[in-house]
Parts: sequence; structure tokens; C-alpha cells
Amino acid sequence: MKCKLCGNELVKKKTKSGEVVLYYTECKKPFKIPAKPVVKEEEEEEEKPVTLPKEAVKKAYELAKKHGVQTAYDPNYSSTIHTPETAKENFNSVIENVDILFMSTKYDTKSILDTDSIENIMKNIWDKGVSILVLKSSEKGGYYTGYNGSINFTEFYTKEIVDTTCSGDAFNGAFMYGLTHGYTPMEASKLASVVAGLQAKGIGAIKSVPYAREVFQIFKKG
Repeated sequence: MKCKLCGNELVKKKTKSGEVVLYYTECKKPFKIPAKPVVKEEEEEEEKPVTLPKEAVKKAYELAKKHGVQTAYDPNYSSTIHTPETAKENFNSVIENVDILFMSTKYDTKSILDTDSIENIMKNIWDKGVSILVLKSSEKGGYYTGYNGSINFTEFYTKEIVDTTCSGDAFNGAFMYGLTHGYTPMEASKLASVVAGLQAKGIGAIKSVPYAREVFQIFKKG
């Protein structure tokens, strides 16, 4: 950078105290700039829950519905990220354009729908226009799949749980795979239960993802 008046180059140096000193090569008149702003602990702002850009997500679901793209949604409520109020707002902003909904009875339904009755949850969601609902119930040890007015229960594939990291995501992915490959929602739940169960028997999100061959061997045995 050059001075607009004299044309001399700007020199930048850092002092022992941590300040950055700026001066021009001729005038040597420094302008001191603190290297880092000092913030006292008592002045630090309290962390606020981070929310997704709601309008962008809402628009994406609207466009998908408009163009005939099947949509799925998992609120994945966490008190460390959302408040119950923001979770409800996010849920209500997209639900009219959701075809398939995944919810946890331990976190999502209690915080967003304020109920833990399976029948009431199913009716509530069907009335909103969602065609397929999967309720993940750790309390009952399985998945409730609601479709076309009927509710079926699929037990967790295993009780030998080591690490549940991303097992819910593994279930969702396997369920969607099943639906897009001609499986009924109930069959898709059984397939997804195997995938999620095998995932939970391992450690970590990636290396514990099961191979398709193992999954289908178990699935075909019933």
C-alpha cells in the first residue's frame, strides 16, 4: 500500500507487546493497531442457539414439491442447537411440503408436538398431509411405521449397542434406499433397522457403516 500524498510504501511491523505498527518509509509516523481486540471474560456474549436459515430450507422444500420431487425430513431436535420454540417454527415452516417424516419419540415428538401418544402423533402428522411417518422409539426398542392408515412396529435389529453415532442417519438413508427400490414402507423399515443396528454395533460414523452384502443376507433371512 502507498501513501496517497507522498507515494511512499507502507511498512508494517509487530512490536514485542503484540501491537502492529504501521508507518510510511519517509515520515516514520506510526499508527498503532492492536493485534487482537481484548475482550474481558465478563464482557463476552453468551452463546445463542444456532438455527438453520429457515427461509432457504422452506424454499427448497417448496421447489421440490412443485417439481414432483419426493421429500423427507428429520427434525433431529437437540437442546444444544435449538430451543423447543425454534424447533417448532422450523418444523411448521416445511411440514406441508414433506412426504416422509422421521421423528424420535424421545426428543422430537415431545418437544415439537407436545405428545407421546403414538396414535395421536400419527393422526396429527397424517392430517398435515405427510404420507409416511417413522417414529424411532428407544423406549419401546423399535420403529413405528405409519402409512395409509396402518401402523406397524419393527424391533431394533440388535440390543448390543456400542456407539449410536449416526445410526439414525444410517436408518434414514437405508429407509429411503428401500423406498426408491420398490420396497413398501414396512419392508423399508426392516431393512433400515438392520443397517442402523449393524452401524450401532461398531464405533464411529464412517468405519462402522455395514456392507450391503451383510445387510441383505440378514434382511432376506427375515
